[in-house]
Amino acid sequence: MEDALWTRGVRKKENLKINRYEFQTDHGLRKWFKKRCELSGIKSINIEKLMGHSIGISDSYYKITEDAKMNF
Repeated sequence: MEDALWTRGVRKKENLKINRYEFQTDHGLRKWFKKRCELSGIKSINIEKLMGHSIGISDSYYKITEDAKMNF
């Protein structure tokens, strides 16, 4: 993702001295994905699993059902 921004000229060498960019690429994409999932009605626990987040003790026990997989 970062390489694509440099290749397309979104990230520029003159901005290297600045500690922050206008936006964080990976974070922005993950935030957009989560919001799209929420708006489409996917359960929050399934969204967290899709994003690779830990859901606590449930990591060991929670399994997404076949029906839930079909609704993605």
